[in-house]
Amino acid sequence: MENATEAVRIAQQDEKRELGQPQNPPPPLRRRFVISLYFGYFLARWGARTWEFSVALYMIYLWPNSLLLAAIYGAIESGSSAIFGPIVGQWIEGLDYVKVLRLWLLCQNLSYIIAGGAVIKLLLDYDLKPRNIPDFATLVALTNVAGAIGVLSTLGGTILIERDWAVVMSEGHPPAVLTRMNSVIRGIDLSSKLLSPVTTGLIISFVSLKASAITFAFWATITAWVESGPSLA
Repeated sequence: MENATEAVRIAQQDEKRELGQPQNPPPPLRRRFVISLYFGYFLARWGARTWEFSVALYMIYLWPNSLLLAAIYGAIESGSSAIFGPIVGQWIEGLDYVKVLRLWLLCQNLSYIIAGGAVIKLLLDYDLKPRNIPDFATLVALTNVAGAIGVLSTLGGTILIERDWAVVMSEGHPPAVLTRMNSVIRGIDLSSKLLSPVTTGLIISFVSLKASAITFAFWATITAWVESGPSLA
């Protein structure tokens, strides 16, 4: 009887192997890891979408009646994404996922903190341009470079989360698991794209443009602290 039962079990395993099915069910997804993934992605995307909306307003305020600074920043951001975007993608494929995650969080948060700090200095010292052109140009250049690095880091993080981590975490599970994770991730991104400009606009309307820059820098700092803590490790 035992031999017959063993034979049936072996036959079932062989049948599953032929059908390409796993012999043993995959371990269940740990809810804490999935929630940490979603929460970290939300923090990163909210900051990126806020900067994406706000930076043009800051540049127009610094040089009224002209779109020169906004155009320069847009050219630098688009050019850096076009030139270095493929390099970032290849670089991510060649490194360990954990190392890429740490570098992404470090580069994005640090660059946005620097960009936010430079913008705050420019907004608080509004007369800096006519009084000290070299310092004004240096701060504007620092804002442009830091913002471009932040955008590239965001691109790398998007590739890492959407195309790598979600796939790895759902490996061995039914396709519906990956579909659900991708839908949640996409919902987080679209919600951030919709709500972060609204929130920033309310701050600008009811408080000031300077307050929005301070809020952005504060958000980037808090995000760096939270994402580097044990909760998302």
